[in-house]
Amino acid sequence: MARHILYVRSFVLELIKQGKKTLEVRPYGAFTAKISMDDVISFNDFLERKVRAIRTYHDFHRLLKAEPADKLWPRKTQADILCDLQEMYGVEATHILVFHLLPP
Repeated sequence: MARHILYVRSFVLELIKQGKKTLEVRPYGAFTAKISMDDVISFNDFLERKVRAIRTYHDFHRLLKAEPADKLWPRKTQADILCDLQEMYGVEATHILVFHLLPP
């Protein structure tokens, strides 16, 4: 079991802390490729969550069809989530990871 640090905005950290946000989306890259099931993600080097599962999608549309929007981004519509993800990670992101989080 390895420990990885990911940074999120403070309001996102609070949603994770409250257990409302249990899915974290990140583009595939050299750093995120090292995260495995049962590893621990430390958000902002403060709040730890265990990785229960990792799913891969080839675009945001497939991700949003398969994953519950309220666990990705509580209180937002799928359209709003799509817009936010495209703004953060690029319209043409082609390899996206979803980490299913549990308290450690």
